[in-house]
Amino acid sequence: MEMNAGALDRLFRIFVGTLLLFLTFINVIGNVGYLGAVLILTGLSGMCPLYTVLRCSTCKENQQPH
Repeated sequence: MEMNAGALDRLFRIFVGTLLLFLTFINVIGNVGYLGAVLILTGLSGMCPLYTVLRCSTCKENQQPH
């Protein structure tokens, strides 16, 4: 699978995912915070399944036609 998440997008996903997991572990937010793991995985892999379905990309090296 091709990367479709740019550098800033990936960094944002990792940051927000980590924040959500942290807030879940200290019982500030509920179990919905475990969705942060999905953000971390997509940030680390550089591939977002939703972007694939929508045929969009934030990756400068991989400009896909709309």
